[in-house]
Amino acid sequence: MKKLILLFCLIPFFAQAQYDYLKLENTQLVFEKVYALDSLKDTDIEKLLSAGVPKLKDVTIVEKSNELIIAKIKNSYIDYRRFREYWRIAPSYLGDQFFGDVAIMWKDGKYKVTVNNMYFYSTTHGMMKSTDIFTRKRGSELKTNTNTIVSGGYIERYLADLFLVKPDKNNW
Repeated sequence: MKKLILLFCLIPFFAQAQYDYLKLENTQLVFEKVYALDSLKDTDIEKLLSAGVPKLKDVTIVEKSNELIIAKIKNSYIDYRRFREYWRIAPSYLGDQFFGDVAIMWKDGKYKVTVNNMYFYSTTHGMMKSTDIFTRKRGSELKTNTNTIVSGGYIERYLADLFLVKPDKNNW
């Protein structure tokens, strides 16, 4: 009986650890990943990012300053078919246009990509904020149903692959 009670007490802690890079910050769903490029200096990372970000499909740079690039993802489509394991799991909003605000910072051989204000837009559903899709209780906790977790994983993998720098070929 004691083990059963302990199990029920620990379940909420395990339910929150369902994503690697998606997390809640102030009731907002945010993608945040730190990429390590230990062999490169800050100036080399800046050159790679400055050259690579404009080449990304559907990503436009809004502002660039020292150690920070601010960009927007517009009219993008999540390539969930590349990661999909089951044909029935993908919800319809993954086929809609994807938007988000991007901030890229770098220092000490690393760069961090943060994507917030993410939403999907379609003519039939209108604007669907990712916070509304993936959270419950007014954004205080993540949903735990299988379909939501799997589709969040697709978004996570898509964004993680999108901003990956390949320094040996000087391209993305």
